[in-house]
Amino acid sequence: MAKKTIDDNTGKRSASTAFKKIDDLLNSPGGGCSTALDRMEQSSWILFLRYLDAREEDRKMEAELRGEEYTPILPSNLSWGAWAWPVKADGTFDLENSLKGDQLIEFVKTDLLSGLKALRDTAEVGSGTQQVGNVFQDLQCRISSGYTLREVIDLIQPLSFQTEEDRHELTVLYEDRLNDMGNAGRNGGQYYTPRPLIRVMVRLLDPQIGETFYDGACGSGGFLCEAYKHLLANAGTDPKAWNQLQTKSIYGSEVKPLAYMTSLMNCILHGLETPNLKLQDTLSENIANYQDADRVDVIGTNPPFGADVEESTKKNFITRSSESAYLFMEHFIAKLKPNGRAAIIVKNTILSNTDSASIYLRRQLLEKCRLEWILDLPQKVFSAGVKAVVLFFHKGGPTTESIHYYELDLNGVSLGKTRPLKESDLEEFEALFTGKKTSEGVKATWTVDSAKIDKTTYDLSVRNPNIEEEKIRPSTEIRAEITDVYARIGKLLEDFILQGGVDTSLIYWMKTDGIGRVCRNGLNFTERGFGVRGALGCSDRANTAISKAKPEDFDFEYIFGKLGTRWLHTGGIYAALSEQSGETLIEAVKTAKKYGTVISYDLNYRPSMWNDIGGLEKAQEVNKEIAKYV
Repeated sequence: MAKKTIDDNTGKRSASTAFKKIDDLLNSPGGGCSTALDRMEQSSWILFLRYLDAREEDRKMEAELRGEEYTPILPSNLSWGAWAWPVKADGTFDLENSLKGDQLIEFVKTDLLSGLKALRDTAEVGSGTQQVGNVFQDLQCRISSGYTLREVIDLIQPLSFQTEEDRHELTVLYEDRLNDMGNAGRNGGQYYTPRPLIRVMVRLLDPQIGETFYDGACGSGGFLCEAYKHLLANAGTDPKAWNQLQTKSIYGSEVKPLAYMTSLMNCILHGLETPNLKLQDTLSENIANYQDADRVDVIGTNPPFGADVEESTKKNFITRSSESAYLFMEHFIAKLKPNGRAAIIVKNTILSNTDSASIYLRRQLLEKCRLEWILDLPQKVFSAGVKAVVLFFHKGGPTTESIHYYELDLNGVSLGKTRPLKESDLEEFEALFTGKKTSEGVKATWTVDSAKIDKTTYDLSVRNPNIEEEKIRPSTEIRAEITDVYARIGKLLEDFILQGGVDTSLIYWMKTDGIGRVCRNGLNFTERGFGVRGALGCSDRANTAISKAKPEDFDFEYIFGKLGTRWLHTGGIYAALSEQSGETLIEAVKTAKKYGTVISYDLNYRPSMWNDIGGLEKAQEVNKEIAKYV
């Protein structure tokens, strides 16, 4: 059993300490979760079922107070009390009848998860039971040890969801974990958009009670939660407004089960108890079929860039593009009500690309919408380093007013894990957007007259006229500088050779044009390791002098016959440097073998190096020939 963590002041287990211990357990050999994504996934489904159990108890009590019978969401054999936390008649934990070890992990993997998945097809359509089935459709239990799972359950069981304070603490912790997941590998960034950016976008959209807010690519639910918080602040104590907010205000969909589950859990922890979330591919909807009832008032979103799009999906759109972000843009425009408003994060290339899909979308923004602001974001706002912009617009065009631009320049500050985007970074933009500050003297903002936009390209590129473009140096000057650098590198290498006492009689010096087009010096950059991490290296081999060498450049008869060289070591890296490298190497090993020289060869096959010189077939041909002499 897990050792309990008690807060001396409250007598409750500290949620932050519990989450830390859960992560440590899941990262252990028995936990089977080596990444932040895996740990988030596994702790989330257990936390979800624990929350569901607590909510079921509340609803049961409420029904009893009304004199009504309550029907649980989950069948009794799948309830939290049946497998995770059985209790005695007096309400205390029934240790004797609790599942543990192999018995626990077998039940979870064979009975619990399969039973929960089946609810999608057996439950009433649209019911809470079916929603649970959707959550668990593609989920697997990665935890390998039942004893580890029991310890995780012991840590989650005491967490309280009862008070606003309890839920706030869990919400903060959950958001921190989502942030960690956003910085993780395995495409973790798709789950997390920086919350400071979302909060500013939602404030500027300013959704109101009675309006519908939508995110069709909701990820971990950041936009939905911030929209809920914004609306909650305006709802007051009006019961009708509260009911409207809980049931008819927030809508979203997500195609990935893990993101869907984290979004659902995130909404619940923020207080949105019955979020209108769908586990579906938003792009599977044909935009031509939308009716007025399908449309929404406000959209805030960060759709995925570069996701795979099936051919059948493209038929749902006018834009025939394989770029998912473009199809999402068309979807969102179609989804808005007349005069509806949106703030959408998109890759900055959508503003300038010359392909037909990009031009069509820009035309839609200008002719079918009123494009008002373009916020240009700095590099590394997102963990993947994608350069993005935020488009603010209303449905219903054309755009007749000037388009406002704002280039978020953090004065050379580089964003990253140690320096993420802050709300204060966006204060000036927010003040300009809302009219609290004028643009006079602000170099980061400018306007473009919509009437002067080219009607053939509809180019909306970010070009700040307030910043003087860097003077382009003459090509002759740049070439001279490069030539000087190469000359100095060559002299430096020669100096190393001479100081080391190397016999220079066998060095073959190749002529160069000074800028590396004929050949150049190769460099190998190596960083020493530290702790358990080994050294890291980066080899710079392209177009090097040795890659240009031909068999006739060397007198192998002299080297192996007359000088009697006793050992030749070479390898597959050299063989793949160029088309002639293999020939040179074969001639070398053939001559070395002739004179009895010991030959060693490191195959070191790198597919990428062979791609442009014959691929696998050529690599096999060259290496089979070399192998005859090794």
